[in-house]
Amino acid sequence: MSKRQYKRLENKLKRKYKRQEGDMIATLRKSDPKKYYKLFQKKRAKTSDVSLPEFFEHFRNLVTNDGINVTVDTPESVSDATYDELDR
Repeated sequence: MSKRQYKRLENKLKRKYKRQEGDMIATLRKSDPKKYYKLFQKKRAKTSDVSLPEFFEHFRNLVTNDGINVTVDTPESVSDATYDELDR
C-alpha cells in the first residue's frame, strides 16, 4: 500500500467516524437529552492536596537523582510571566 493510498484510507475512516459520532449525538439529543447535555458540560478543575513547594521538590529531586546538573529556580523566584503578544 502506497503512502497516498494509506492517507486516502485514513481520511475516509476519519470521515466515517466523525459522521457516526455526529449521528450518535443527534440521536442522543432526541432519545436521552440528559446524556446529550452531559457531553457538553464544562470539565471541572480537579483539586490537589499537594502544595506547590512539595510539587516543586518532587520534580527537582527527580532531576537531581538522574545525575543531571541543572540550575533550578525556586517557585518563589519565578515571576508570574505574562505575554501580551499571546493575549491579542
